[in-house]
Amino acid sequence: MKMLMLTMNPNKDKEDRISELPDHIIHNILRFIPIRTAAQTMILSHRWKNVFSSIPDLDFTTIHVSPPPFNFMANDRDINFLTNTLSLRDNSFTIRTLKLKSSQLSCMAFNFIMKYPKFIDIEELDVRVQDTHYFNIPWSIIRRVRVLKLNIMFLHFDRLIIPSLMKREFKFLHTMILHQVSFLLLFHDKHVFTDTLFPCLKKLRMEWCFRVQELTLRCSGLKDFIIKNCCDLNELDIYGLNLERLKVKNCFEDFSDHTKVKIIAPVLKVLKWVNVHSTRTSFHLEKSYLLEKVIISLLYKANLIPPKHVQELSNMMNALSHARFLKFNYASIEVFSLNEFILENKFENLRTLEITLEYSDLNGYNNFLVIATLLKNSPYLDTLGITIDRIYTGCHKCQMNDLNNDKYWEEQLPEMHSFLNHIRKVKLDVIFESYEDNISLAKFLLKNGKVLEQMVLCIELNTLLELARYKLMMSDLMKCSWASSKAKKRAVFSTSLLVSVTVIEKPVTDKASVKTFGEGYL
Repeated sequence: MKMLMLTMNPNKDKEDRISELPDHIIHNILRFIPIRTAAQTMILSHRWKNVFSSIPDLDFTTIHVSPPPFNFMANDRDINFLTNTLSLRDNSFTIRTLKLKSSQLSCMAFNFIMKYPKFIDIEELDVRVQDTHYFNIPWSIIRRVRVLKLNIMFLHFDRLIIPSLMKREFKFLHTMILHQVSFLLLFHDKHVFTDTLFPCLKKLRMEWCFRVQELTLRCSGLKDFIIKNCCDLNELDIYGLNLERLKVKNCFEDFSDHTKVKIIAPVLKVLKWVNVHSTRTSFHLEKSYLLEKVIISLLYKANLIPPKHVQELSNMMNALSHARFLKFNYASIEVFSLNEFILENKFENLRTLEITLEYSDLNGYNNFLVIATLLKNSPYLDTLGITIDRIYTGCHKCQMNDLNNDKYWEEQLPEMHSFLNHIRKVKLDVIFESYEDNISLAKFLLKNGKVLEQMVLCIELNTLLELARYKLMMSDLMKCSWASSKAKKRAVFSTSLLVSVTVIEKPVTDKASVKTFGEGYL
């Protein structure tokens, strides 16, 4: 701020270029400094007084409250500043953004500003409140609000007074973010998100919201919906004709017997179903023919899923069969390994597949049967990524070798003809203990991948002995006959002993542009 004032000092020889900027540019500059500092610019000149009086963004979260025992002094100081700021304001200019935070403003100052009568036509309201005894948003000030962010955490709900939003219409609201909000306390009903109350709602985000047990969405214009860390949820009903992106993470009660999910979204493009806590979910998902990206990260206990819900999982995978990108976590793969018919449908649009695995006694220390099924059912797959996340000690290596040896993969050849004619990029990121098993898959793809251009093997090595063994196995791999004429042999070893990478990449004519594919992963 000192540099800013020196630049605008008329006694200086330097030209005052900042004052010559248009008002909207200066307003954007003032957004990035504390509001008390921005207010001090009014003393510079009459021009700057007018600039601050018309500033469209009021961020009162930058006001710092004095620690006890000086809170009473802070009350007077805050209220005087607020009074002066608002009295000097030119009310012919609308307020674009208003940000308030109870922990920054003193209690009296916070209540003062919330009752200020001239806050009309606000476009964005951001309110963050923590455990105050009384809280009441005057909803009349936000009749034209477009972005509403509420972060309201209370420890004493019995002393809380919040007027319900149920009878209020947000005709212009297109973005709503709720964080740490008691849902039933704010809305009193699960059927709140409707076209009647939110006719223009496009984006909705809910995080750490309490008492969200049943949620129904009926906003036809909604395109983005994110719900995270709402563990009280046990019923989710979505009917979104224009919903394109849906993310559900860390939701639903663990081991609940009455969890219900129904999603009808015919134009859905992105679905992220991450760390969902339920082993007995009644799941219904309508098929979307526009799906581009799907991430499935289940927390199912594969051996605890009732048969009827296994069938619903199969229906879920059928609904996702048009996705171009699929990513599964290891728990999802374990469920598939014990119930292979879940993956019986074809993924004819799938171009990229990413899988995370682990070896455990639950899946018999082997998940490659599921991988083989996915590859058979993905005839036009272009890119494959497999990561071994961990191996439990006591793993039965004999069981894995019996299933993952060269003979096993050769037996799959007749059913993988289309896949082998389309796969171009492969990455295997494995632990050295599982390397001998993954080398069989790597050999199989090298020998039969007709258009294979790149293969990356990332192996974690911890000792010199493992490095020596790895080099011997790598030598055998490099001697294999390769089906693809587009591949180029190259081996790269890291000096850290932590990672070693083998790369196969398509030749390029310009030597200066050659870059090891594996370098991007190190």
